[in-house]
Amino acid sequence: ELSDSWFEALNLIECMAMWLSKHAAWVAGKDEVHEYEAKECLSCLRRAAGMFAFVGANLRRLSGTGDFEGADFDSKVVRAYEMQAIAESQEVVVARAIEMKHNPMLISSLSAHTASLFAKA
Repeated sequence: ELSDSWFEALNLIECMAMWLSKHAAWVAGKDEVHEYEAKECLSCLRRAAGMFAFVGANLRRLSGTGDFEGADFDSKVVRAYEMQAIAESQEVVVARAIEMKHNPMLISSLSAHTASLFAKA
């Protein structure tokens, strides 16, 4: 059935997005993160956010999955995953800006925006 196919596809995409998020956390969790690792972390988080957005946009194709509040296919949960990935990717950008000694006003603005993203998640 079509809904079953979409369930499997969206489930696989969501699992891949979660793996990318966890991989980014593993890369960023090292004592010393080099520039190429920060870029890998940022790339993983941006891809994960895009995958979560795709899943959220296609939830209507599934029948009966919206009945369970708090489940992986609850639109609020998927949106929270997406916002979390976006906020964590921006956190990497803020860390890089601090490391490169950018303008403190820019860093402050980025940090405030990142905090608002985490609050939305």
